[in-house]
Amino acid sequence: AMGGFADLGICAERVAATAHRMQRARAALEHATNELLRTSVRLDPAGFARVLREPVAAAPEEIALRALSRVLMTIGAREYPARMQRLENLYGWLMQGAKGGGRTLSGCRVVAGPVDVIVAREPAAIGPEVRLQAGERGYWDSRFHVRLADGVECGRLSLAVREVAADGVRQIMQANVKPPYNAMPRMAYRTTPGLWCGDQLLAAPFLGFISSDQREVACGFSTTFAPILQLAPISALARS
Repeated sequence: AMGGFADLGICAERVAATAHRMQRARAALEHATNELLRTSVRLDPAGFARVLREPVAAAPEEIALRALSRVLMTIGAREYPARMQRLENLYGWLMQGAKGGGRTLSGCRVVAGPVDVIVAREPAAIGPEVRLQAGERGYWDSRFHVRLADGVECGRLSLAVREVAADGVRQIMQANVKPPYNAMPRMAYRTTPGLWCGDQLLAAPFLGFISSDQREVACGFSTTFAPILQLAPISALARS
């Protein structure tokens, strides 16, 4: 198209200079976005995020939108951002007091409290189960590395990793097990990974649950939050 541009006084040098300036502006935006993420977002190993409302509200709208988009992509296991109109609607809802319950976007459930906003996985968007046998590894819901230790005696057990869900929470409550820390919002309980044998929950590491049945198998299950998109800088966002 450069032939037509020449009549308008647009040469290759001017296009290159404009591209360089746009790249410079983008780098500045990304730096500001990372700073907002660093100061306002706490990413929990159980797969949810807490976003402080005050610094997001104080940030320029473009930076706040970019930060919100990054959080949604990380928690929602998305490779591409949400449509801008929907993202702007979510931002507007937050800025106007976040009344009328929570919102869903990009595979996430967003609920606002007086101080922070909880962004957790949307249950209906969770991916399929992952089958495991002793010594095997898997990647569940594009968010968690899961593993069953070598040497675990599984016999003919059919083991699968899927969300704890309401049924799993009920089994945990029946076993009189309390989560190891109170910082996890209840809306995030159900979306954490669990090791299942049929309809029986054997292990839910983030909820501190190990079934007394098949205890050796349950103890061999481990999981690590590793979403396809990381927030940056990740070292500053990890939950202490």
